[in-house]
Amino acid sequence: MDQLHEMLLSVKEHYPDMNLIVPHGGRIIPRMIQDRLGNNIGVLVDKDKDSSVVENFYKSEYFYNLCLQMREWHQQGLFLDKAYMGKEDRQSYLAQGDSFGSFLNLSEISIFNIARYVEYPMAAVQLAPRIADSDSCNMIWCISRDSKNPELAMKVLNLMYTDVEISRLLAYGQEGIDYEFAAAGYVKPAENSDYIPAGQWTSKVWSWPVGVEIEQWQEEEELLDYVVFWEEPVKDSPALGFLFDVSEVRVEVDACQNIIDKYENALLCGELWPKNGIESFNHELEMAGIDRVIAEKQRQLDAFMEKYR
Repeated sequence: MDQLHEMLLSVKEHYPDMNLIVPHGGRIIPRMIQDRLGNNIGVLVDKDKDSSVVENFYKSEYFYNLCLQMREWHQQGLFLDKAYMGKEDRQSYLAQGDSFGSFLNLSEISIFNIARYVEYPMAAVQLAPRIADSDSCNMIWCISRDSKNPELAMKVLNLMYTDVEISRLLAYGQEGIDYEFAAAGYVKPAENSDYIPAGQWTSKVWSWPVGVEIEQWQEEEELLDYVVFWEEPVKDSPALGFLFDVSEVRVEVDACQNIIDKYENALLCGELWPKNGIESFNHELEMAGIDRVIAEKQRQLDAFMEKYR
């Protein structure tokens, strides 16, 4: 982050009118070092450590120091003004041509999709270790208890999970319109003059219940100047696979989430002075019952660890 800071200051010096860092839906930092354990209301503060102690992330030294750093960056003009109030996604800002970059959960597919949208070469650099955590389990498909046709809905889910053609359709769109086959095991965008990049099918393969093997995107070299990944295996968080049942603390969770929505983005976008802002933030969280949520989450995590670890 310190090296990135130096680079951003250099870019700011040469391009003073450019928006250096743009948000994504009002967020500057999408994920940090914590395992959110489902909702960030009680976390494993450092998912790289072998610890199963649930804590209040917003009281951690890491969160305070990060907010202090982001406050400095904000005062130096490195963020889009009022970034925490933004509603657009990062590629909408970048496509305008007056913004430098954004933080994101990085993968080859995610940066490729952005490059397709903005229509100019992109580069990406990994800033933190790749760790599989409880958020890796957050794309859950289910059938509503109010569904009028649950059996039919289950058949649809089964089809999405097991049928190759349906999986390709969901992931990549229509063959010949959105994609075409490339080298063995790969697909690429179709040559379609009727499409503008913003209207092209977005490849969010991770979001679909695909249980069969389908092709991967073939990257277009001219869209990516370079992508730098660390050469290391992906590590597992101690809580990988844990899902928090909020039924016993639903009221407290909802109250805490409202307070997080009020403070978190503003702090991480540098709009609030960390000491006073975090103090008020935690006071309101305590009044809303965060300690009860943490205690219940710890109880469930202990049971999970005993059974599966």
